[in-house]
Amino acid sequence: MASTPGAAFAVLPPGLTPGALSSATRRPLTARPTTTAPLRSLLHSRRRAAVPRRGATTMVAAGEARVATSAPGRLPTNVDGNVYVHDSCINCDVCRQMAPATFNAASGQSRVHTQPAVGTEAHVAALRALVSCPTGSIRMVDAAAASAAGGVRAAAATLPEALTAVGAPGVYRNGYTSRFSFGATSYTVVGSPSAADGGGGGGGAPPPPSVSYMVDSPRFSPVLAARLRATVAATGAPPLTYLLLTHKDDVCDHAKWADALGVRRVIHEADVTAAQGTGACEVILRGDGPWTLPGCGVKVIGTPGHTRGSLCFLDEAKGVLFSGDHLALAATPDGGRALGGFRRYTGHSWAVQIGSVAKLAAEPWTVLLPGHGRIWTAGGAAEREAEVAAAVERMERQH
Repeated sequence: MASTPGAAFAVLPPGLTPGALSSATRRPLTARPTTTAPLRSLLHSRRRAAVPRRGATTMVAAGEARVATSAPGRLPTNVDGNVYVHDSCINCDVCRQMAPATFNAASGQSRVHTQPAVGTEAHVAALRALVSCPTGSIRMVDAAAASAAGGVRAAAATLPEALTAVGAPGVYRNGYTSRFSFGATSYTVVGSPSAADGGGGGGGAPPPPSVSYMVDSPRFSPVLAARLRATVAATGAPPLTYLLLTHKDDVCDHAKWADALGVRRVIHEADVTAAQGTGACEVILRGDGPWTLPGCGVKVIGTPGHTRGSLCFLDEAKGVLFSGDHLALAATPDGGRALGGFRRYTGHSWAVQIGSVAKLAAEPWTVLLPGHGRIWTAGGAAEREAEVAAAVERMERQH
């Protein structure tokens, strides 16, 4: 691994932790580890005690989605029809991002505002959201009504979802979010030029597709694992190489993904925890960075604040910045959206986070892909610099 002067790192073989992090025994990672991260506190404190037990449900194997045989707990804000949001909704925004033609917000939770017609793209998008909901809160009164167009299984087969429409070709939204990351979005990048190929810069023909990687960890699903393998293989790119972890909040099922796909997990040592088993990650970064991973043109930027070890990942060849919970197009008090952070959920230091956001203005990205919050696309370097500067000013007023 290469790094800039002053940046320290450790490349670890499987099962070996660096001396500073080693212990006589390491607690095994459970399938769904608990965490004390700030975003998780909202899930546990706000919703768990208030949510009634679910009605009868049936598991749909291909999509791992819950489909109701009746409609107890149906939120009254839903319009009439087959698809609905259950009152176990935690207001994570996943369905509203994935299927805005069907879902929006009302009274602090999501709801169906327009029933999608079976066989339309809106219907497929709604069922992708059903599969991806972290709490199984999107349901159907009659699952058979959707089967004529392939139903949930067909929708699951469209994941991961290509993000070409937002200016990020070769980047996919994985879906299958987890309640243990409060519905954080994870991504897969296929066919990014590697550092050995020159990172995609310069003239002449572009280099062949090489490095593929994931950013943050979705809920583990054998169905999604198979789809990710197939998506990568279809491009002619080599298999997925890395699982890049932006911070400790969004690492759910990381060990299962490493086992299933053979990826090397990357995390900063300040976000390593015994409870989450992240001491077993193959690459543990030390210092302030930036870092460059072996054979990968992705620049790893240290952006502490939200957590002590928060990282952003810049894929300059694709013009995308993966920001975790550090920076996003977030809701504002006046009901709009603007670039910013999530002051309420900062677990380390808001002042440090403001400084970390400021240094992203000069990095060469056009599309911002966060874990929470909305995707944002800049019109160019001038707009990016101006909007990041405005975000810093807003964040300073919250300090």
